[in-house]
Amino acid sequence: MSTNAARVTIGALVLTALVSLVCAAETSGPAAFRMADDKSGTAAPPPKPLSAKELAARGSDFAVKGDNDRAIADFDAALTVDPSFVDALNGRAMAWRAKGDRRKALADLDAALRFKPDFEIARANRKTLFHEIELQGAKMPLKPPAQK
Repeated sequence: MSTNAARVTIGALVLTALVSLVCAAETSGPAAFRMADDKSGTAAPPPKPLSAKELAARGSDFAVKGDNDRAIADFDAALTVDPSFVDALNGRAMAWRAKGDRRKALADLDAALRFKPDFEIARANRKTLFHEIELQGAKMPLKPPAQK
């Protein structure tokens, strides 16, 4: 690329960035560009907390990517916002199952079915989980062993 072509490309990028900033200023107003420590006292408002549905959706994304620890953390956060959110209970159960903790998965599926007995997805997941447990030949006790 010639020097003039490079200058034109860089100039176009700078111009595009400036136009974006101007458009943002026109739609958001000048307060959007103030720093949080601005002495004018009009700091940007804190971000809105995520809803249980948004947290569960993000947890599902993490689970699909195989990051079950982060998925469980987001499902936990969703259940803190709404303890009866059956989709979060089901999602967390599947993340526990993927990590190999069938006992916690079963507990979450049971809780989901207590809140919503006709929740077919949780019912099907519970049935599949029980089938996995049966295939293991009862290697995993359903109740924790008694503490001595």
